[in-house]
Amino acid sequence: MYAYSIFLIFLLRGADANRKSSVAPQTHERTPGRPRRCEEATSLEAVLGCPFFNKMYNYNDKVIRNQIEYLCTFSKQACKVTMVPVFCLLGDARVEPGAGFAMGKLYYMCSVHENNMGIKAIGCATEGGMRIQIGQRYRFHTFVFYCQMTQGKIEAIFIGCDYGNGILKPGAFYNNGKATFQCQENTKPRFPVKQNGYTNKQGGRGSHGAHNNSTIRNPTKAVQSMGGGKPKPSANYLLRP
Repeated sequence: MYAYSIFLIFLLRGADANRKSSVAPQTHERTPGRPRRCEEATSLEAVLGCPFFNKMYNYNDKVIRNQIEYLCTFSKQACKVTMVPVFCLLGDARVEPGAGFAMGKLYYMCSVHENNMGIKAIGCATEGGMRIQIGQRYRFHTFVFYCQMTQGKIEAIFIGCDYGNGILKPGAFYNNGKATFQCQENTKPRFPVKQNGYTNKQGGRGSHGAHNNSTIRNPTKAVQSMGGGKPKPSANYLLRP
């Protein structure tokens, strides 16, 4: 009887050990290094606000520094409450990050890349506000320009005139059968241009002049850097090499 009792005890202990080993251990400890879900600010983060250039700002406060408007808000990218650039400023105009506009002969974009912030020239512009890529030739009325970058500076270089019979070099003369004209930059076109598939419907001051809008929006929400937002120019303005 005693021997049977000892056998039964060992049998029960073995069954209990097997049951414990077959059950996976459960733990409620947080996995080290695992980030929390970046959806919204915690109440503590919202109360603490944003440190910015040795000063604290409340949640939803706005501040302007170096022609950039910042907002103290939650950034999903940074996964914290921080100062986020929301607009570039140009006079009274506010330009969204990634939005572009034509002003004069150049095309600009609001860049909020940390190493290149502000309104930057990214190409040349037609009179109608279209962007011209660097390295391309294009028309402006009868004038022909080359969009060039030299030592980091973008310029629209006048390279000649196009009256429909090829490009004339600056200073050259052209006779249309009635009068003789000299190819010179900034001279008023003598007659309407509609040769070689080019139209003369380029508008007046440009479709995206910063002086005409209080806020310039970025309809595509492009990448917030100089690499974002690359609208292709119209074929009507480009010239083949």
